[in-house]
Amino acid sequence: MKKFYPATKGVIISTGFNFPDALSGGPLAGKLGQPIILVNPTSASKDVLGYVDASGAEDVTILGGTSAVKDRVRDEISSVINQEPQQESAKTLNIYDLFQMRTASDITPEQRLKAHEDSMALYENKYYILQLNREFDKYIQGTFSWDYRNKDNRSNFLAFRATKYWYDNSSLTTDKLYGVMHQKVKEHQLIITPSFNYNIEDIFIHPTRGGYVVSQILSLKYTSANGSRIAGWEPDTWYSVRYEVEFNYPGTRPTWPLWNYGDYGWLAAGWDYRIGTFK
Repeated sequence: MKKFYPATKGVIISTGFNFPDALSGGPLAGKLGQPIILVNPTSASKDVLGYVDASGAEDVTILGGTSAVKDRVRDEISSVINQEPQQESAKTLNIYDLFQMRTASDITPEQRLKAHEDSMALYENKYYILQLNREFDKYIQGTFSWDYRNKDNRSNFLAFRATKYWYDNSSLTTDKLYGVMHQKVKEHQLIITPSFNYNIEDIFIHPTRGGYVVSQILSLKYTSANGSRIAGWEPDTWYSVRYEVEFNYPGTRPTWPLWNYGDYGWLAAGWDYRIGTFK
């Protein structure tokens, strides 16, 4: 792409999961002299955003509409096209490249409440729910409160994790995972502030996935000391999504102190999920 279109007035975006859209856009691309870029239908990769930024493109055409490529992709690419020139050290980061959550389907508030009530009926489950209700704010601070100037969130980050985690297409130990995430925060000189207001009714054993789940609205905002941007986000502005994290019994115990998980065996964070996208 960079070899044949190092500079272009515009780009044509198509889903990489449905080839007829890209094929139908061929004549348009030839007429305009613009490249067709295949993307994930739900998010634009940092390579795509980097190419669009470097090419000097001024407009974007989406093939197939929102049924093929979601609005968030258009917004991410448009934010790169429309942004003001930044100092050389400024870069763009996709929020889902930093916080690599799985996607999940939602359940209704009534289903969440019933799952909580059913979970509380067994004493062991109730015990863990009470423990999570007391300790979970530390997990949020460790996972989502980042400051490129320090590692103040490291102890809380480690305390709720015990095994390996899949990140950047690699299986990483918990301390390695923290190091990789902190390096991204440091590269973009980010300060990220979270808000997660939960209560005990938001903690339950998930009716389909299992595991002890905490489910509520996660809100994040950021600033950057070097002008870096989170794609599609304005600095110092709150963006929110329903977030769930699942706690299970891990196979091995870590060498660092774990949170006060109780007397029935120890829990550690497993998968975390987002339901929808940050808005």
